[in-house]
Amino acid sequence: MAVRPNVGQRVPNSIAMSACRGLNLAIVVAVVGLLSGAARPADAAVANNLIVIEDDGNILESPEPMPFAGRRIILAPTAGGYVTRVEPGVVPTALGARLTLGDAPAQPIHVPLVRPVPIYGRFHHDLFVHPHGAVSFGAPLPEGAGAWATKPADRLGGLLGGPPVLAVLWNELRPLEQARSGGGIYVAELPDRVVVTWARVPSVRPAGLPNTFRAVIHRSGRIELEYPRVETGWGIVGLSPGKGRAGTDIVDLATEPDVLPGRALFSWYRDRPRLNEIALARRVYAEAPDRFDFLAVFTDRVVEGSHLVGSVTVANDVQGIGMPIFNHARVFGSKNLEHIVLMNSLSFYDADPAKPPRIPSYAYSPSTLAVLGHELGHRWLAHAGEPLVGPGRRGHWNYFLDTDGSFMGGSRLTENADGTFTTEDVMTRYGELDQYLMGVRPPEEVEDFFVVEEPWGIDATQSAAPAAGMTFGGERRDLSVDDVIARLGERTPAPDGVPSFRMGFVLVVPRGVDPAPAQLAKLQRIRRGFGPYFRAATDGRARVRTWLPRAVPAKAVSGLPPLPRNPFILGVGFRPGDDGAPVASVDFLDVGADVLELELSTDASSDLPPARVDLVGAAYGNVRGTVSFPLRHIPPGATEIHLSLVDSSGLRSQVFAVSLPDSTSPT
Repeated sequence: MAVRPNVGQRVPNSIAMSACRGLNLAIVVAVVGLLSGAARPADAAVANNLIVIEDDGNILESPEPMPFAGRRIILAPTAGGYVTRVEPGVVPTALGARLTLGDAPAQPIHVPLVRPVPIYGRFHHDLFVHPHGAVSFGAPLPEGAGAWATKPADRLGGLLGGPPVLAVLWNELRPLEQARSGGGIYVAELPDRVVVTWARVPSVRPAGLPNTFRAVIHRSGRIELEYPRVETGWGIVGLSPGKGRAGTDIVDLATEPDVLPGRALFSWYRDRPRLNEIALARRVYAEAPDRFDFLAVFTDRVVEGSHLVGSVTVANDVQGIGMPIFNHARVFGSKNLEHIVLMNSLSFYDADPAKPPRIPSYAYSPSTLAVLGHELGHRWLAHAGEPLVGPGRRGHWNYFLDTDGSFMGGSRLTENADGTFTTEDVMTRYGELDQYLMGVRPPEEVEDFFVVEEPWGIDATQSAAPAAGMTFGGERRDLSVDDVIARLGERTPAPDGVPSFRMGFVLVVPRGVDPAPAQLAKLQRIRRGFGPYFRAATDGRARVRTWLPRAVPAKAVSGLPPLPRNPFILGVGFRPGDDGAPVASVDFLDVGADVLELELSTDASSDLPPARVDLVGAAYGNVRGTVSFPLRHIPPGATEIHLSLVDSSGLRSQVFAVSLPDSTSPT
């Protein structure tokens, strides 16, 4: 049985979760107010309404920075793979010709060669040098591929979805910044080798410091990765034979692993701690009442996650919003939790929560409260599919959709006299369609809206983030809530009254660190401001309570499933595919965050080796996530499929057996 994976697709809002391997949670938890220091009396703690989690190294996993500064990695070819060796020092070599870079920060540069060079034994005449620190062979990486600092979850997938590639240091580099001082990217084609050098190129983190490294690709097949000077500590290093690879291994290259024939091998290095939301939530509910629908999590320092700011939906019982029905709350230690908002470091935000964030990548947001409103909105939004959700938007409204200025993208669009359109009111509220999907506005009170198709006069860079005052042209397509219902079905349960939700505000600090009074004061201002802000953003149709329940003692949920060391399949669902083949969606849990593959067989093929689905591009780095792939070539007589996840240590989940949908037919 052959399986063709489509691991780039995920169930909307199953956002990748950060990793943590340890599970001995000796974590000190205190609920504190505006003063730091010793533990407070319980009554004062409840009055101040903040939950502070002190970590012992299990909730915050230590950084693993890139270890190759002043060293070189030698990849000697074998039959279809490579033998790895790491040596101190580097060998000086010619820079060659400086490449002319495009305007886009990650736009690849085509370098045709006089004589070809091999990777995995196949020769290529064309190199594509990617400014973010990679060289692809024969073709560029897929459009949009980049090592964006704010989107860790997308880094690996960009390397795996296209041609053979060599990731010398896949990092958000800025070679244009050093162009005037001799920095940049250079290529030298010599008789026996090709040298690609990133010279004195800064990274986005830490900003302004030069990095010099290179790839030496010998025509004999030998590859040398050299790092004369590296100031940045994060990124991906490794190589892949392309999307037809036999699989992917994630291993530290410093351990000198073999690159197996036909398989990709990458090392993922990070300079920040990672936060484990499952371990965190379990400790919250061991100490605080299980009365929260949502948790808003802040940290006292910058941490790594799937996105710099993001969220994860824990449970959904609502039909008609484009999200499957599932409930993994007990995994997080709760019976009631639906959604966790991950706001990252308090330093990202202004002391006044009504002012824009300090972090440049979120400067388009009008306020901290708007960022929190956006991430909370992912609990219900935006999963309605195209054209409401733009291509590649994954849980965000189409940039060219009239959304009343929704937190979730789009804007309020004005049609001009000349037929063009202008964006207004960006990220200001939950629009009428938002409110319907949230369950606070009946469908008959949602006015018609429109989307602009085939837009012109605005490029991808301009439409990457919401912005007011942008004018563009295109074809207007009128829509109504009935179109949404026809696609998704009726929203169930229907709106009923003014719902009231409860959100807990959490601050995570390292072991032995007391939160500063200024940090607690800032978080209090955010907490106190969000309730009125949310009510206004829903036109008074919903409320969120941000204070801790009074006179309710903490009581841990009993009978929690243990967090297994092995990967764990939480559930499997099916939906019809575009070509008739059913698409399987697998919800999984993996405390190591290192799932690589899925082994798949049927009850009619138990005597055959299982098919292998490479999941690394969508699953690696996720503690809890969802991967989807179509089922093809089902053997005659099969009535169920058997699935098992495999991680980078070779650990397997228990076999999960599920009946095939009735519509499945052997092909």
